[in-house]
Amino acid sequence: MSKSATSAANQPEPFIVLPTSTHTHTLILLHGRGSNGEKFGTELLETGISSKGLTFASAFPGTKFIFPNARKRRSSAFRRAVINQWFDIASVEDPSHCRETQVQGLAESAEHVRSIIARELETIPRENIVLGGLSQGCATSLAILLSLEFPLGGYFGMSGRLPFREDIVDVIAPVAEGDDPFADDEADEEALEPPLMAVALMRDILSVDAVTPSKERMSLGTPVLLCHGEDDEKVKCKLGKEAAQCLSSLGMQTERESRLLDLVSPLNIDRRSLGHIILNMDVDQRTHNNGDSDSIASFDSLDFPELVKPNERIIKLNQEVIDGLQAALRLNPEMNLLAIFPKDYTDRRRGKSHTSTTGGTDYKKLPPPPPVRPPAPLGQRDFCSDVISLSETATVIHPLSDEVSAFLASFLEPGQSSQTLLDQDNLMKTIKRMLAQPEKLWEDPIRGVVLKCNDDLAVKVVRGYNDPTEYTSMQCLAEHAPDIPAPKPHGFVKLGTIHVIFMTFIPSTTLEKVWADLTDINKTSIQHELNEIFLKLRKLRKSSEQRLGGLNGEGVKNDFMFGHRSSEVMTTAAEFEDFQFSACPRASKSWVTYLRGFLPIPSENCVFTHGDVWMANIMVKLDSDSNDYIVSGIIDWENSGFYPESQESIRLLSGLTRYTETDWHAYVPPCISPKSYPVHWLVHRLWGHTVDST
Repeated sequence: MSKSATSAANQPEPFIVLPTSTHTHTLILLHGRGSNGEKFGTELLETGISSKGLTFASAFPGTKFIFPNARKRRSSAFRRAVINQWFDIASVEDPSHCRETQVQGLAESAEHVRSIIARELETIPRENIVLGGLSQGCATSLAILLSLEFPLGGYFGMSGRLPFREDIVDVIAPVAEGDDPFADDEADEEALEPPLMAVALMRDILSVDAVTPSKERMSLGTPVLLCHGEDDEKVKCKLGKEAAQCLSSLGMQTERESRLLDLVSPLNIDRRSLGHIILNMDVDQRTHNNGDSDSIASFDSLDFPELVKPNERIIKLNQEVIDGLQAALRLNPEMNLLAIFPKDYTDRRRGKSHTSTTGGTDYKKLPPPPPVRPPAPLGQRDFCSDVISLSETATVIHPLSDEVSAFLASFLEPGQSSQTLLDQDNLMKTIKRMLAQPEKLWEDPIRGVVLKCNDDLAVKVVRGYNDPTEYTSMQCLAEHAPDIPAPKPHGFVKLGTIHVIFMTFIPSTTLEKVWADLTDINKTSIQHELNEIFLKLRKLRKSSEQRLGGLNGEGVKNDFMFGHRSSEVMTTAAEFEDFQFSACPRASKSWVTYLRGFLPIPSENCVFTHGDVWMANIMVKLDSDSNDYIVSGIIDWENSGFYPESQESIRLLSGLTRYTETDWHAYVPPCISPKSYPVHWLVHRLWGHTVDST
């Protein structure tokens, strides 16, 4: 294989896959805009697999595969960005707009590809060469095909169009007698036939030397196949149909010409439910000599069939993967899908046997999903109703306080005493009755609800998945930092997988709701209050023996991916950093190493961290003396625990984007501001984009 390098003519060398046996044929395929020969060629040769597991290379062992590389050019359609493209276009939506911008690139690309064809002709006959391309590569190769002085063994294009089709149509259009006032009185017996006029026009556009064209010498005898998805949004199917109709109108009459008319008819173009596609040829049927496995496939046997039938094996594999993911999500909607996605998926798609040593999750071993009721119509979902109808057991994780017991007693059946709450079945029924009554402070149909019990108590009812971090953190703060304005815990009950957490009620509103109405002075005073609160919080430090993450051994959570967590014992900042950068297993090791190279050696100072400092989690109330808002509480401690000292700053402003209109970033507490750890914040911000986009 060759590697891309720049030639003396400033034209990158093609990516070449050499034949595995005696060289008999050559296939030249041009990539689409923005891609390159190696990427396109590698993907095509690795994923273009028949139902019998044959790849292009294995089906055609005597074939050399050549994938030319387009030069980097500035794109008029993409704000002058520099991208790989065979020629420039002014508009993606209307490729015919400002066609003059296409000429230079087309001419340069044609010269390059024609030189590749000329080199191949030194070793093999022209009928053993096949040309083609995808998208802009299809458009370029079609133009080149029309400019050739000889026919090739075949051509196939995918999701493309014919450049300067309008000009060709004008040239070959018949002129009615008497319409041309400048025509000679006597017919010009040497006038070119319409198909040859189209060839001459394309050669002129591509700056190819003029020759005396003839049907026998030109490329019009080349068998052609064009494929296009009807749902293609990048290159509209209409453009492919127009290309086929234009080629059909070039007047071929011989047997090979009739074949051309059949192959480029709209019937071969119109592919419903297909988008911007790569042709998957049925290589099962391309070998000859009665199916002898040692025989060499020949392009002479290619009839350029229509798209192959759906591969049932791959369809079954995809359905198996989807069913497994859905089953896992029913058990845990916050599941990290990358962690359970089969690592051997690509191998299995290529036809290799599935083995347990390849990693990934064997979905057949997952526990069967619990029965799920059909969801209520949008806008009618009620989390409490779901809990009431689905919960069957109640388990006390942390004892209920006297205040909670007294509150729940009001929901007991007549004649029952508070001692009844010691029975799990009665406790479950009592909590269900309670859930139907109190005032809702916050609700999400999927995640949970927060209810006001009375003036002193609130209850948070959420999907917990065996993660009591919030409750254990509130316990720790109540014991070791009681002046931190966090809710005080009052008991913890599990209804199946639902966590019912009782806590003190903070009678106030969120900072998010009032922020836009605050004066600069009030915002600054709140900033100072929060800074004092988090300075006190950060004085709680982890000992060398303690684990990172939740205070009761709940494990650590990643700051970029829901469901990416680990129960492994981690005691150092370096171990946690390794965990953070494991969030995206598909990111290259080189990229991860490069990003981490910006970070300093991890500090072993690990402090108590809230983990989700945002205006919606900061409660404020109106002070009667100053008539300004003051901080009354910090809520939602579910991501809290002991973490490296930079972690709070990394997480802060994670919701800030280029579309966010707020000045909250100017008033964040200085002790946890991203400016305190700017390199950490920027590196993890970039890593977050990597995770989101991979």
